[in-house]
Amino acid sequence: MTKTKVISTFKGKNGSMGFETGKLYNLTLTKYKDGGLLAEDDFNHCEYGSFIAFLNNWENVCSIKNR
Repeated sequence: MTKTKVISTFKGKNGSMGFETGKLYNLTLTKYKDGGLLAEDDFNHCEYGSFIAFLNNWENVCSIKNR
């Protein structure tokens, strides 16, 4: 599994998996060997079948360097 930290704005359905539309989130993205993806913050999480599926619900994705 590969993990990446990003900042992104949720553009999916408001309240879906606990995320609010238009809100900026600090996420950890975990890529699975089968191409699936887990997006999670401190309180919510959502699984996607692919990175393209993730992009259908998130915008303005910017990577965060580990400090």
